[in-house]
Amino acid sequence: MNAPIPELKPPLTNVQLELLKAFSLNLPEADLKKIQTFITNLLLERAHDAADAAWEERGYTKETMQEWLHAHDRTPYKHAHSAVAAASLDASAEEMIEA
Repeated sequence: MNAPIPELKPPLTNVQLELLKAFSLNLPEADLKKIQTFITNLLLERAHDAADAAWEERGYTKETMQEWLHAHDRTPYKHAHSAVAAASLDASAEEMIEA
């Protein structure tokens, strides 16, 4: 039996191709900065929209945010070697008391 031939994908996306076209020109630094700002703002807007959608999907409100801001439900961080460190501190404290 012959294995199916995998679908070949173009090596570059449409965005990458457009960027290559733009950057093949010798643009002034100010124009490059404008392009960077545009791309940054576009990606920021997409992330903001995704966050808004997740917020609404989960039913979060301003009150939810206030609850999170005032919550004290952090989990203590434990090092793998915390028992050894605690024993060392105890020994040091005992030495100071005996001195």
